[in-house]
Amino acid sequence: MRQARRRREPEADQRLLRRLQLTEGLLWLHAARGDPYARLLCGLPGGEPERLRERGPLWRAATGDWLVTDHAGAARATAGGHVVPTTPFDLPADPPGAPTPPAPDLGTLPDRGDLAAVVRRDVVRVLAGGDAGTAALLADVEPAVDAALRAPAPVPAVRLAEAGAELSERTDRPLLAATGVRLATTLVLNAVAALLGAGGWSRLAAEPGFAARVVTETWRYAPPLRLWPARVEAAPAWGRGLLAPGDRMVVVLATANRDGTVFADPDRFDPDRPAAPVLTPGGPWAGPVGFARWYAEALLPRLAAAAPGLRPDGSPVRPGRAPVTGTAVRFPVRVI
Repeated sequence: MRQARRRREPEADQRLLRRLQLTEGLLWLHAARGDPYARLLCGLPGGEPERLRERGPLWRAATGDWLVTDHAGAARATAGGHVVPTTPFDLPADPPGAPTPPAPDLGTLPDRGDLAAVVRRDVVRVLAGGDAGTAALLADVEPAVDAALRAPAPVPAVRLAEAGAELSERTDRPLLAATGVRLATTLVLNAVAALLGAGGWSRLAAEPGFAARVVTETWRYAPPLRLWPARVEAAPAWGRGLLAPGDRMVVVLATANRDGTVFADPDRFDPDRPAAPVLTPGGPWAGPVGFARWYAEALLPRLAAAAPGLRPDGSPVRPGRAPVTGTAVRFPVRVI
C-alpha cells in the first residue's frame, strides 16, 4: 500500500474552514435560542435525547432536520421506507464477503488505565491488519461518524477530509474503515459501563451466550449510534404528509429503542429482558454494525476473564463534538 499522504490544496482547506465556521455559528445560534436538537449537537445541557422525545414522534428542528423519536417511525425509516441513509463521504455499502478479522486482543491491562485508549488501539489493529499506513489513516478518519452532524475542530477536520479522499485507494472496505473504529469502541465501552453499573460483570466470563445478549441490550439501552442521519427520497406514507423528497431526517435511536410502548421498563439495562425489536441501521450500515457487534461479543468475555475485578476509576470523558455516537475519549478503570 502507498504510504505517502496526499495533501489537499490550501485553497480547498480555506473553503472547508470557512464553511465550517458558518455552519458552526448557525448551530450555536439555534442552540442559544433553545432548540434541543441544536443543543445536543453542541453538547450542551438541554440537549439530552429525552428532550428530543418530548417534542413528539416527528418534528422539525431549527436546523431544518426532521427528528424521528418513536419506535414505529424509526422502524419504518431504518427499514428503508423511502429513506436513504447518510454515510461518511457518501460512501456506498462495502462489498459482501469480508474475511474473518483477527481476534480481539487487549494484552495485559495495567492496574489503572484508560480503557478507551486500549480498546481503540485494538480495533485499529484488527482493521488495519498490521499496516502502519492504514492504522494512521484509521486514526484520522475516526471522527467521520460524528462529523455527519457536527464537524470536528479545524485541524482534525482537515485531516479527516484528507483521509476521506484516500479511503477508497487504501482499503477494500472504505465504509468499514470510516466507521468501524468508533462504532466498535463505543459499543464496547457502553456495554462495560452498563454492566458495571448493573452489577453483571462477572456473568460475562461464566455464562456462554451472555455476551450476545449484553450487546443486543446495549444497542437498545446505550446505542453507539444514538442518531442516524438520512435523506428522504420520496414522501413516505408514514410521515403524516410532512416529509418531502430531499428533506434531511435524523432517526433518534437513543429514544426509539427506549419507547415505553414497545419495551417494558425501558430505562433499565437488562440483558435478560424478553426478546423485542431492537432497531439497528441496515442498508450500507449493516456491515459496520455487524463488525461492531462481532468485535464486542468476542472481546467482552475475554476482557471479563482477564480482568474480573474491573471497576470504574472516574467518570468517562465525552467530547462535545460527538453527537452521533456520544463516544468516550477517556474511560478510566482500575483492576482490583
